[in-house]
Amino acid sequence: MEDKTAFILPSPESAAQRSHQIERILRKGVEEALVAREDREYELFMLNQQERYEKFIRRYPQLMNQLTLYLVASYLGITAVSLSRIRARKPLRS
Repeated sequence: MEDKTAFILPSPESAAQRSHQIERILRKGVEEALVAREDREYELFMLNQQERYEKFIRRYPQLMNQLTLYLVASYLGITAVSLSRIRARKPLRS
């Protein structure tokens, strides 16, 4: 058995109490996560399937070759069959 070194990191709350800079970094991260979640929810409720697919392709073009269509469809909130129909329907709008 080899020797190991373990580091004990403080909790985010504990670190934030000790440093205003860490508190600001953590707060900024939470704010960005909330904005991203709001954007995602807006897209799911306000955009149709075609629009969500087109936005996904523009935002993550490299992922279409790395993910299965089933995973992409799941992310878009549609079935794999619906995604296949969208892809077969017409090319992406510019």
